Amino acid sequence: MRDLVKIVGMIVLMLLLASCASKNKVLPVPLSATLAVAGFSQPVHGWEVLDGHLPEDMKAVPSDAIGFMDEALALRLSKRTEATPYLGPGVVRQCREILLAKQNRSRVSAVPFWMEVGRCVSADYLLVPCIFHWQKRQGSAWGVNQPAGLMMDLYLIDLTNETLKRAHYEEVQHSLTEDIFDASTFFKRKGQWITVEQMGREGLAHCLEELGL
Repeated sequence: MRDLVKIVGMIVLMLLLASCASKNKVLPVPLSATLAVAGFSQPVHGWEVLDGHLPEDMKAVPSDAIGFMDEALALRLSKRTEATPYLGPGVVRQCREILLAKQNRSRVSAVPFWMEVGRCVSADYLLVPCIFHWQKRQGSAWGVNQPAGLMMDLYLIDLTNETLKRAHYEEVQHSLTEDIFDASTFFKRKGQWITVEQMGREGLAHCLEELGL
């Protein structure tokens, strides 16, 4: 009983600390700026990674998962109703393919390459989303044999200032007893095991907020 009281006390304390913690102020992308958005992809070569490195033992992400994330991202960005309409993956893909055809891939560097893509579509900002891990939940909301897991990066390139911002999201869901320090997320999810699709939407919201979108 005492152990239970201690656990409850720790949870309450962590929730209070989380609510009081100050967030770094994020400078939003101007609504008047032209944003271009690439489609989700899974980098398989080191030169394709804009920042960081490829995970070890990375498995192929299913094409339907990439399609789901593209749709989820489009839905999320559609809520920026006061912003200048963004340029979608189809436009970006055309410039990407044209530039790839002109370059020697052995000498391609990801950041300068994507900056050229952004200039090709005449954008002020270019959003490049990448996914590295997609693990489906095996079980139900109340019990699992395998929890959902996801790893992705969203890169925002400022073409005017030639700067890069990275938002990283990585999670394999754990039970409350396994990860007591993330109690706020546990209660936000009502104690349920979520699907990887739900996790994808949560991850997008987190990354876009971090990037000022």
